Amino acid sequence: MGRSTRLLIAGPLLATAVATLPAKAQQQPQWQTLDQVMAEGLDSAQTWRQRWSLFFAGSAAFSALSSATAETQADEYDARVRAITSTLGLLDTIIKTPPHLAAYQDHHAIDRDGTGALDDARRNARALARAEQSRTGWRGRVGSLIVNSGAYHAIAEGDGRHDDALQVAVTGMLVNEIKLWTFPRTMSEANVIGIGQAAVKVRTNVYLTANGIGAQLRF
Repeated sequence: MGRSTRLLIAGPLLATAVATLPAKAQQQPQWQTLDQVMAEGLDSAQTWRQRWSLFFAGSAAFSALSSATAETQADEYDARVRAITSTLGLLDTIIKTPPHLAAYQDHHAIDRDGTGALDDARRNARALARAEQSRTGWRGRVGSLIVNSGAYHAIAEGDGRHDDALQVAVTGMLVNEIKLWTFPRTMSEANVIGIGQAAVKVRTNVYLTANGIGAQLRF
């Protein structure tokens, strides 16, 4: 094979390599950003799940102990109801796995050398953001509403104490709201904005001060 023939073969290969390198270099920061956000989401979800599981387990144990040592029948009955609602909250927290684990696994299962790999990763990230919003929306309140309505009915109708029943139900609903407020929103609060060949993660924070409401962007 002559020198001119080797040059003709090498030319297209060099051109292909030169055209491919900038695209991969441009995608690399975006991959790194998505990797970081997915890791943060997984860590936050695991911490959230562990702490709320401990909270409900402790609440159930404390309520059961209070029921056993109550001095009045009314206090015993209320503590028993709280023990049941706390146990249901514990089961809900354990059974309903946060979507971050599956999203993290799907993200790292993507073949990054394949065609459209980055688009697949972005779709997975958007799906996680939708799942976060769904878990903190009305679906996350239906179960609590049913459980605490049952608690209210058990005390108000079963024991004839409407005020105590309302207190127990409202407390249960408030706990569920706090649980939803603390649910990880890592992906839905983070956006990947392409700037040239860089990827910048932007987080928004709205806060309340004595002087009014403000907003903060963090890069």
